[in-house]
Amino acid sequence: MKNLFRAAGEGSPLVLLHAFPLSATMWDPNFTRLREGNMLVAPHLRGFGGSAAGTTASMDEMADDVAELLDALHIERAAFAGLSMGGYVALAMWRRHRARVSALVLADTRAAGDTAEQKAGRAVMAAEVMKGGAAVAVEKLLPKLLSAGASAAAKGFVSEMILANRPEGIAAALMGMGARADSTPLLATIDVPTLLVCGANDVITPPAEMREVAGKIRGAKYVELAGIGHLSNIEAPQVFSETVSGFLAERA
Repeated sequence: MKNLFRAAGEGSPLVLLHAFPLSATMWDPNFTRLREGNMLVAPHLRGFGGSAAGTTASMDEMADDVAELLDALHIERAAFAGLSMGGYVALAMWRRHRARVSALVLADTRAAGDTAEQKAGRAVMAAEVMKGGAAVAVEKLLPKLLSAGASAAAKGFVSEMILANRPEGIAAALMGMGARADSTPLLATIDVPTLLVCGANDVITPPAEMREVAGKIRGAKYVELAGIGHLSNIEAPQVFSETVSGFLAERA
């Protein structure tokens, strides 16, 4: 359980999978509401939040790490809520450990794999982070992670999380995201309750793309949050938490 950030609450298990290049601490604004009726498990994905940073950090490896953690916690099945990179890991959970998935929340994420250009961009950024440290990730990513209207507190919260991570973990995850499988063919196989949430001002995974993903998952529900950017759970913690809690209550 070396990657465990927090486990709290009682009820149906809900695993929270964090975005890149943050840590499980990103769920702090949502913890109080989401733990109502749920047992929350929020792991630091490999290389983040002080967890071990290996030479690789593929989405499949992260999913396997989560499955191992569930074994240690004696949890057979859970709902998985993943935002951005966490969504990639949630889809990898479905691909590799689908018997353990009771529901999915895919927030501000995508199913398609990277283009050649995107992979090259990630490799360049990985090299820059290894040379200049986590501050490089703050400089390059913060304007895209939050909307122009995000509060100074939100910006500070995100910056501090990024700076707390080691360059090796950030770089490995960049390469892992670039190498991830295209999950688009997987969407039609998803037969558990699924919610998609997207900030209306998300420039990384725009609403049009997420609506398209939702249309390929049978019975999926799509919710768009007005005026919000990529890190929708941080910019609009109350409405995000209520949306997810409402979905899980309906499923129950």
